[in-house]
Amino acid sequence: MNIHTFGKQTVSFNLRRFNILKILFISLTTLLILPSCATYPEQELITTVYFVRHAEILPNAPDPDLSDVGKQRAQTLANILKDKGITQIHSSETVRTKATVAPLATALGLGIEIYDPYDMPTFIARLMKLDGNHLVVGHNLTTPGGVVLMGGEDTKPPLADHEYNRLYIVTTSRNGSVSTNLTYFGKPYTGEPNTPED
Repeated sequence: MNIHTFGKQTVSFNLRRFNILKILFISLTTLLILPSCATYPEQELITTVYFVRHAEILPNAPDPDLSDVGKQRAQTLANILKDKGITQIHSSETVRTKATVAPLATALGLGIEIYDPYDMPTFIARLMKLDGNHLVVGHNLTTPGGVVLMGGEDTKPPLADHEYNRLYIVTTSRNGSVSTNLTYFGKPYTGEPNTPED
């Protein structure tokens, strides 16, 4: 009888020890898995997009190149953005837009990715799935239009014929927040065509 009771106690002890070991194993596994599944604010993917219109152009050409003042503005843009961590540059398929971002692309050793300005919703939808910092050069309608499609704000009047100095900065995060900042660069807009700087 005593031997039988001792056997029960031994079995009970072994079961308790097994359960403790199982709990420890599950706890340890959970601790190892949770950090990889957790989402931390500082690790949240963020997309920052700089929107700019092409710089000043030569007159009377079907697909004009930049004028001298436009080339100056393109270099100014490169000087401003070269330290902003730009990872991709996007341009429409025109001489003036590609020339506007060419100095920055050369400085950073980046290629210029072509997008279709006649299908901005598709382009912006793809852009918003990317992280990193992007520069998008476009035209008087597509530049503010791209800002709005990203969920940003544009409270200024439409870009005028000779207005080339707006630089929109739109930042989005995966939690849905969007911020917009409008800055200006290069020669200011005066309502008249700009002339080359000294």
